[in-house]
Amino acid sequence: MVTIIADCTNERYGQIATTELAPRDGNTGPSTTMHEHYHHTEFLKKCLRYDESAGGRELEQAITRLQREERCVRRAAWLMADLTALAAAALAYPAIIFGNFPYCVPEFLLVVLCTLGGASLLSLITFVGMGVFCRLKLDNRRKECRLKLIRLLESRLGGPAATPSPELPGTPMSFEAGEAAPVGSGSASRTASSEPV
Repeated sequence: MVTIIADCTNERYGQIATTELAPRDGNTGPSTTMHEHYHHTEFLKKCLRYDESAGGRELEQAITRLQREERCVRRAAWLMADLTALAAAALAYPAIIFGNFPYCVPEFLLVVLCTLGGASLLSLITFVGMGVFCRLKLDNRRKECRLKLIRLLESRLGGPAATPSPELPGTPMSFEAGEAAPVGSGSASRTASSEPV
């Protein structure tokens, strides 16, 4: 599932809620998710430019720095994955072609290929861990950014309009006199004036 920008505040808990929808083309791979994540972050950074405070500029710079670090770590991880695959292929080639594998390859070359493969595999694991850590830090900064933007919108536009909380399925909902039922809820739509007196 791909997260679509549909951020809203929950007055009661102060949390951010997002709506998740499946993409139309059916592509749910990591590249689509990363692409959406990048565009959401850029959107948040552009919105943050409306905040003239020093905290807003610092937050935007921190997000930009974390994006750069994440990009560098991702490139390093891909390089290590390529080196690991190259070392494995270089070791597998003589094993497939020659019958007496360890004896037909010079010992120096065997040691170099094993060292290269092991070191690049260890580095790959390290870079993947660093990438996860960078993504978590970036997600925390994005959450800070959303909360800052919510406060900015509330300060400029006022608080959000009061909306009734969504009805849970199977629970009756009582309405005040003159208040209409929410459209699309599980109960039939009625008003207080249509009730028998």
